[in-house]
Amino acid sequence: MARALTLRCGMQCGRSPALWESRLDGCARPGVSATIPGMDITLNGEHRTLPASTTLSDLLRAEGLLERRVAVEVNGHIVTRSLHGCHGLAEGDVVEIVHALGGG
Repeated sequence: MARALTLRCGMQCGRSPALWESRLDGCARPGVSATIPGMDITLNGEHRTLPASTTLSDLLRAEGLLERRVAVEVNGHIVTRSLHGCHGLAEGDVVEIVHALGGG
């Protein structure tokens, strides 16, 4: 079920504050509120509510994985890195992100 998110600039909102703050259209003052449409997805088996216009790149940035080597699957289909910036997420999407760990 889609919902609206009411966010306050400068506040941490769950695990992904950078994503929320980046969606406040340039709001730079703490305490300024904005309401944006939201959507529910499943990320690696966990429920998440995100701004409705979230792309895979936005999600990876918010999770601290944007610069990491990751494989991303949306609804059972691999999305190549070149498409992360333009692949918009939708209500009900199931996203799996796997990243490589170094070792030796």
